[in-house]
Amino acid sequence: FLKTAFLFRSKINVHTFARLANGCLRSMTTRAIVLHRNDLRLHDNEVVKRAHEHADEVIHVYCFDPRHYSTTSFGFPKTGSLRAQFTRESVEDLQQRLQRLGNDLVIRKDTPERAVEDILKSIDGISQVYLQKETCSEETDVEKAVTSVSSQNGARALLIWGSTLVHIDDLPFPATEMPDIFTPFRKKVESSSQPRKPLTVGELKKGVSGIRSDAIPSLEELGLEKRQIDQRSVLQFKGGETAALDRLTEYIWTKKLIATYKETR
Repeated sequence: FLKTAFLFRSKINVHTFARLANGCLRSMTTRAIVLHRNDLRLHDNEVVKRAHEHADEVIHVYCFDPRHYSTTSFGFPKTGSLRAQFTRESVEDLQQRLQRLGNDLVIRKDTPERAVEDILKSIDGISQVYLQKETCSEETDVEKAVTSVSSQNGARALLIWGSTLVHIDDLPFPATEMPDIFTPFRKKVESSSQPRKPLTVGELKKGVSGIRSDAIPSLEELGLEKRQIDQRSVLQFKGGETAALDRLTEYIWTKKLIATYKETR
């Protein structure tokens, strides 16, 4: 196209040529969505790594799914205020880390499947939707719904394993033959498997501007009341990748508490 337009540039308006050329270049830009759910981190995250390796622009998305903040059939809140606050802190930390690296986190107060569908319909050039593979029914129902809306809008959903210390592909037995008791499982895995080396993402690709993003909802907006943390608790749990890495450093290296784990567990 560019070669043809160049040959006949004298016969077309300069502004028209510029518009056509820019449109051609935009169509060559590959875009992807990373749908975060239970993987609110950048460190050692294969979903993030693969998306940024294969796309020119990456849209990170997290949804405060209204179904998570509803009431169960037994009349109890599906998510309590402490867990909701932990989630809010984790989302805020992920957003800040992405912003420092030149990207951002699109936040929606909606179901993942509706949010993904809306973005696919409003932004051109998205060919892939990356998300972590989960195993429980509610999570896999979301995966099916996201896969469906992705396919209907010209994109492909890619489900990537990433929630276990030992990768499912590295187990010494098929997942369908998982031992029912932990000790036999541990002995088999210890003797023939080991964790993979942590993944590094490297430089992040830029995001896409002009996408609507909601503010992180307050506990009140989620239908919950703030609870005071009991000062007798051993740890003041704070959500987010930053707090998690700090805790690992403190536990393993600073205080060397892992050396006395069996005595204090």
